[in-house]
Amino acid sequence: MIYRIVYFITAVVAVLSLCSASTDVKLQNLKQENDKRISGTPLDTTLTISFLECAMICTNRESCSSACYETDLNLCHLHSACCPDVEVTDGAQTMRKEPVPASCTCPIGYTKLHNQQISRNCYLFGGIDNYLSWQLAEAECMGTPGAHLWVPDIEDEAEALREKFGIGDNDVDVWTGAIDLNTNGTYLFTMTNTQLDLDNLPFGNEEGSNRGRCVEMEFNDEWVYEDGVWYDIYGWFWDADDCDEDELYVCEFPVVSLDRKMTDILVIQKLKTN
Repeated sequence: MIYRIVYFITAVVAVLSLCSASTDVKLQNLKQENDKRISGTPLDTTLTISFLECAMICTNRESCSSACYETDLNLCHLHSACCPDVEVTDGAQTMRKEPVPASCTCPIGYTKLHNQQISRNCYLFGGIDNYLSWQLAEAECMGTPGAHLWVPDIEDEAEALREKFGIGDNDVDVWTGAIDLNTNGTYLFTMTNTQLDLDNLPFGNEEGSNRGRCVEMEFNDEWVYEDGVWYDIYGWFWDADDCDEDELYVCEFPVVSLDRKMTDILVIQKLKTN
């Protein structure tokens, strides 16, 4: 008898908790989709008993913008991506918080990385056949207020862009935002105004010794024969070239903390298109 009472009380508490959770989830204006799974690496995965519990966990975690629940495995995948890529999968449910924060929205033509744990910024590839000088490429990027040529921070970001846009392969150069403005050997990124030290690179290696004013990058994977020995040249290489050379380019739009600033930019773009 006592066990039945305890079981009844436990069941009532569980129902009340689910009702409370359901209310909280609805208050968050969560968008739910069935038979869809979020692509990319989650920031966390945990066991849950239901999609509702998974949604509740995401609701209460600030870093979570979307979630995917696999019903067969009772697995809840939490994601930071606010506009995630999804794929059709039976037995999966996805949700994302709404309204989408302005900081999750990219300007027209820009997209996010598949794995936004690497970077939440927005990127635009100029095109595989669109070669421009550094100045013209930077001008193209600055056509979107707040955007500049790419600032390579970490190798994971470079690899993600290489996978997304196919940049850097086959000894093809891509401009970065670093330039020696005063011709004194000091390279600064135009977007962040931070210095790039070619003698202490964030990743990769420097290629060549004759330094120009504008810095590009490339990804090499080739065998080189020198002095009777074969060498495997593999990885990212930085090179300071003449700014007038025509190269491919990637623009980067930094995610701002103030939604208002982002909203103003999007309004300006909308007015331009009308």
